[in-house]
Amino acid sequence: MATLGHTFPFYAGPKPTFPMDTTLASIIMIFLTALATFIVILPGIRGKMRLFWLLRVVTSLFIGAAILGTPVQQLNE
Repeated sequence: MATLGHTFPFYAGPKPTFPMDTTLASIIMIFLTALATFIVILPGIRGKMRLFWLLRVVTSLFIGAAILGTPVQQLNE
């Protein structure tokens, strides 16, 4: 086959690219794990404080994920 201008059949073809950015996927998984852990702990908080803690933690997790998920390009690069 190689003499006719073809490639050898045992050479691997081009590797397909992964369709998603793995750093973004890891950031999402870390923050979802932290949220799931907090939801498991949430029933131990009494009274109205449960709602306030839920809003506080979910808001801070969202802000942290938004900051880490969209990095800003630096001016000197």
